[in-house]
Amino acid sequence: MKIKIDPFVKVLCLFFGFVNTSYVSQGQDFNRIFSYGGELLPNSSVKGAADFNGDGFVDLLVTGGGIPVTISWLKNFGHDGLLDTARIITDQHEGAKEVGIGDFDGDGDLDILTLGYDFLTWHANDGSGNFLTGQRTPALGNVSNYVAVGDLDDDGDADYVVTSVTEGLIAWYENFNGLGFFVPHSISIAGTGFSAVELADLDQDNDLDIIVTEAETISVSWFENLGSGSFSGRNEIRSGGFSMSPYLKIGDIDLDGDSDITFIYGPSQTSSFVGFLINEDSATSFADRYLDLNYNSFFDLSDVDIDGDLDITTNVGWFENQNAFNSQPPKRTVLGSLGGHFPIDIDHDGDVDLFNNVTQQNWVWYRNLIRPAVDSITIIDSLLPIEEGDTLYFWVKFEADVINVDEADFVTSGSAIGTVLHTISYSDKLYQVIVTQVAGIGPITLDIAANNNILSKSSNLSISGEVKYFESYWVGPGGDGVGNGGDTIPPTVTVDWLYFNSHSPNLTGKVNDHTATLVALVDGQSYELPIAEDCSWMLPPEANCILDEGEYLVQLVATDATGNQSITEVTLHIDFTPPTGRINRLTTADRSPELTGRVSEDAATVILTIPASPHNREYQPNVRVSRFWELFDNQVIPLEEGTYDVVLTITDLAGNVGYDTSRSELTISYATPTITIQDILTNQTSPELTGSVSPQSASVTIFVDGQTWPANNNGDGTWVLTAGSLSPLSEGIYTVVATASLSSGVSQSTTLTNGLEIDLTPPMVSIDPLVTTDDQPDITGTHTETPVVIMVSLNGEDYEAEENGNGTWVLEGVVIEALLPGVYDVEVTTTDIAGNVGVDSTQNELTINSSEANQNGRAWLNSITAYPNPVSDIITIDAVDNGSGIARIDRIKVSVLDRRGIEVIEAYLGPESNTLDIQSLDPGIYLLRVSSLEGIKHWMLVKE
Repeated sequence: MKIKIDPFVKVLCLFFGFVNTSYVSQGQDFNRIFSYGGELLPNSSVKGAADFNGDGFVDLLVTGGGIPVTISWLKNFGHDGLLDTARIITDQHEGAKEVGIGDFDGDGDLDILTLGYDFLTWHANDGSGNFLTGQRTPALGNVSNYVAVGDLDDDGDADYVVTSVTEGLIAWYENFNGLGFFVPHSISIAGTGFSAVELADLDQDNDLDIIVTEAETISVSWFENLGSGSFSGRNEIRSGGFSMSPYLKIGDIDLDGDSDITFIYGPSQTSSFVGFLINEDSATSFADRYLDLNYNSFFDLSDVDIDGDLDITTNVGWFENQNAFNSQPPKRTVLGSLGGHFPIDIDHDGDVDLFNNVTQQNWVWYRNLIRPAVDSITIIDSLLPIEEGDTLYFWVKFEADVINVDEADFVTSGSAIGTVLHTISYSDKLYQVIVTQVAGIGPITLDIAANNNILSKSSNLSISGEVKYFESYWVGPGGDGVGNGGDTIPPTVTVDWLYFNSHSPNLTGKVNDHTATLVALVDGQSYELPIAEDCSWMLPPEANCILDEGEYLVQLVATDATGNQSITEVTLHIDFTPPTGRINRLTTADRSPELTGRVSEDAATVILTIPASPHNREYQPNVRVSRFWELFDNQVIPLEEGTYDVVLTITDLAGNVGYDTSRSELTISYATPTITIQDILTNQTSPELTGSVSPQSASVTIFVDGQTWPANNNGDGTWVLTAGSLSPLSEGIYTVVATASLSSGVSQSTTLTNGLEIDLTPPMVSIDPLVTTDDQPDITGTHTETPVVIMVSLNGEDYEAEENGNGTWVLEGVVIEALLPGVYDVEVTTTDIAGNVGVDSTQNELTINSSEANQNGRAWLNSITAYPNPVSDIITIDAVDNGSGIARIDRIKVSVLDRRGIEVIEAYLGPESNTLDIQSLDPGIYLLRVSSLEGIKHWMLVKE
């Protein structure tokens, strides 16, 4: 691809900024990069790569140390492959150093699984790279060595499979609830020592099969997934060879749409091969191929040259996939020895880089330099002559953002040639290329070097379509400055730094023309700024520029030899005020907690120390644009229980140093709160709940029937959930759970089973009908529940009756005002413990006679009996004639009423029939009423 650009002549001046100086030698496809990751533990190695904090960049999962093992992750800052200091996930891991990565709790981020001697533990990611320990699942064997993660039972969540080298065991762990609760299932214990394990759909039936290697028998086998997490027995694909290492990779080597198998094996002790098992018919047959590594023991699969197929990377080189490795391709080298490595896009430029997975001092990675972003740049023939010794400035604008552009990426050719001295980046698209020492007259071509380092920042590494350009002008004899040989480009000025805590600021910078004149206008004064040969300028001390604290507008006026002038305006900051900071107080049981706070200025550097800790090391928190700082969980070396003074040292852009003013901000406490619940019986559907709690600082939450509500800690050892807080509850019995939590994160819960009863049913009460000549008779009746109070209203007076303890009540006549002859309605109300009120459903129950005219009839009524009671089917109604003593019954009406006072059975009995069938009634308590000419009588009836 070529673009046409007109040159112009100008005196050369360089900007000495950052330039990528990693050159690629003949045949070299990668260059070596050191990427600082903070202080390293001994034996540190990379075990996985994924985006753990959701910023779009691939982070690294590493292990290090001795026993116990420390597992951490390194944040990738992006395009430069720069790594942050290690963020500890756990420093107490005892077991294999292999790890698994998957979304075990279904929340959309990637969690970590660690393999222990006795337990398998997963650590939940909160989405920002902060990890909490989840379920610890007992291992089926004593040692778990290797792991692969995938959905083995096709239920949409992440399961995993582990192997044991020493015990010959394969087991898979079912994610039972999709939230990280794992249940183990044994698959095989018949092997001689399974090592590497991978998951793939070998037989193309849309589920994941298990592929393993066995070091002792030098074999590759697979277990077919039969569906729903059940597996076949071991299917051996190949065996034989020497000393198979635990490296197993799955990928489509021959691009036929199925999964092929690659592995390491050695036909002898002095050489090793990468073996290929090419899947030819849905795992029913495999073609055996190999690649000679010359005794290199590590390999991986990735598309190194971005041509759509999988290549092989090894310890000291890579092999291009040519015809699915049917023949041995030539080895292509990288600069230095890779050792074990991970193929990942560490610099986020769309191709595969190689990250060294073992280090002792610095992390090392190898940038992929194989594909250039563009082909060449050409300028057209100029109508004006290009003379010997001229300097040419070319303005180039690419359609896409590019990186790694420097002078080594360009060469010149044509009738006139020159030396590409320097490039200046004005943006990710716009560059100025400076060519000096032009020799010859005529057209000149600026080409991209054959082994250039220019790359697109997008995932598409080639730039399509027409490349735009800026026309520039040549200055020579007869130039008119308007495109016919005239210079119209003004000088460009930059400033190095604008923040000072001195009255005499040391202003410095660069200008792209050392022959120009430069004047600074500051606070109403003008200062001439000398320009050196290297285009650097400075405000000299002898200028005597003295400024007080404040902000100043600085105008930098640059004028070149042809009169072109530019004015660059910047703001100068004179600052003598130290910054301030704040540490948010924290009480926690976490020995390595997250610490947060604020600083008073943007772009400040913050150093945090804890002098009283045994290690007293420095930590550098992350400072956001909002002036909020945070030191992530697990970054502080674990602290013992106690109170600590955290010291914050803040340095602003001007160099002023300030400190926080608070003390004893951090408390590590393992104290446990206590809490109780008071049981309650009520007729309120959203009642007040109470209990005791300690200490006064504990927060209280209440859980009832699926509802969780915060309660008030009254500060006097009690708590209350106010009435009306709960959504209304139905009648029934409920379990209440109360939890007291401290700011340290420690909590304690208590459960009161069946501790809350909602009773909305009013009690039943009845009055025994009475005909008497006694003007102060005893009034009696029955009730269904143990009452709190029974009130009797008679003849305008209210009396409290006594409960007899057997379901009956009595109002003694001695407390009643004497009654005149007549018929009286006795109204009775009863209130149960829950507060429900029941009222009798009868009227005119009391008759006061003045004579004995009806005494015989009343006596007969009083003699009526009902039996049996309790009863399940048939009840008999009978009476005794007081005169003869012979049982008899006159014609009477018999009614059965339910608890609501509704008549559910009605019948008329007499001498011919004196039984009542109640089989149709539900078991419970009812009111039996007998009505005759002599009056009414009631019984409490129990239906079994």
